[in-house]
Amino acid sequence: MKESDFIDLYLTSFKNIGFKSIDKVRLENPKIGLFKHFSKKFPEITIQNYQSWRTKFEKDLLSDEIEIISQSDSRYSEKLLAIHDAPRYLFCKGNISLLKKTTLAIVGSRNPTSYGITTTKHFASELSKYGFVIVSGLATGIDSIAHRESIENGTIAVLGSGHKHIYPAVNYNLYKEIIQKNGLVISEYQPSVEPVRAFFPLRSRIIAGLSVGLLVTEAAEKSGSLIASTLAFEYGRNLYAIPGDITKTTSAGCNQLISKNLAKLARIPQDIIEDFSSVYRPKSISESPVFSSNRPHSSNILIQIKQGVTDPDLISQNLGLDSGSLLTELTLLEMENQIERTDGEIYLKL
Repeated sequence: MKESDFIDLYLTSFKNIGFKSIDKVRLENPKIGLFKHFSKKFPEITIQNYQSWRTKFEKDLLSDEIEIISQSDSRYSEKLLAIHDAPRYLFCKGNISLLKKTTLAIVGSRNPTSYGITTTKHFASELSKYGFVIVSGLATGIDSIAHRESIENGTIAVLGSGHKHIYPAVNYNLYKEIIQKNGLVISEYQPSVEPVRAFFPLRSRIIAGLSVGLLVTEAAEKSGSLIASTLAFEYGRNLYAIPGDITKTTSAGCNQLISKNLAKLARIPQDIIEDFSSVYRPKSISESPVFSSNRPHSSNILIQIKQGVTDPDLISQNLGLDSGSLLTELTLLEMENQIERTDGEIYLKL
């Protein structure tokens, strides 16, 4: 870190002073000096105050084991640096080397259904075992599940606040666990910065920019996770979505991404892995069904089909299932590649 870096961080600690403002002053009035220029609005900006600030700032960073890396640092992610609005600095706590690994983002609803929970657990676990470093935003719901399922193999959490203000607070223990288990937590904000609503969409660009691909496991039509997916598409990243029940609003976002050909349909982890055959670690991956545990309805449905009952309405009637529940189970079975649906009838997959 150069002296100019610390000066920039000092100045941006004042309200309404941003990096663009600093760059503009440097370009238009290089002889005036930054302190002299900004002290007109903030009289407390002086060399003496800056020196006191820097001493405390560096002491706090050392105490909290937070390290700053700038865009010129060799450890900065090349993928993230390639986006047009990459963060000037990253405040890092944990294993910084993960920024150079093959990273894949997983995002989705903060209030997932059992379907979203199951799919996220399976994909995050299997992709992590295979060698991808899973990136997400430390939010509740899908983000938390993605981190927890990949934590043993390294995961990166991107904050929408400074390190001293973990949001949501309920995930503070997860924050500590990620760091303890050789993961990484990063933020573009100074440690003392509190969370603000506007920061969370900005966080999405880091999640998308940092990753070679982004998977949406469950999202409603207006889910915040679709911001990250839109950015991933704009950045030229591979975009994936897990299909869901067409009758459920909780799957509308994913289904829309697939129907508009913005995202590749991901039924199983191999659908993602096959696109990165030259970069992922050559490790075996489970071929087991995503939803194999404790699903009596699916077992009964398969029995019906084996007995020659191929009409969905008749299966629903025989098993006493409502149409929505039946459709969910059929979707899961189809994702597991156990059945196929053609012309309104259901058949076992050969």
